[in-house]
Amino acid sequence: GGGLLAGVKNADFFMERVPLQTILTTTVKPLYSADGYTVLEGTVQAEKDLVGRVEIQVIRFEEDPQPDQEGVFKEGV
Repeated sequence: GGGLLAGVKNADFFMERVPLQTILTTTVKPLYSADGYTVLEGTVQAEKDLVGRVEIQVIRFEEDPQPDQEGVFKEGV
């Protein structure tokens, strides 16, 4: 058992359209981590222009996550 549960915490997009054949550069860096919980920030750039920035939160479960009666997933359940 076990696994990961990931979700988008925040996302900002700065371009409405990206032309075809544009070379994109992606970068991911960890912002913080504690007790199986990690937040990562990813950015996408087209040359010097920032296309978007996304924060993703990830929870690592030792056992497969199960929702409670309200359908909410909680760590260690």
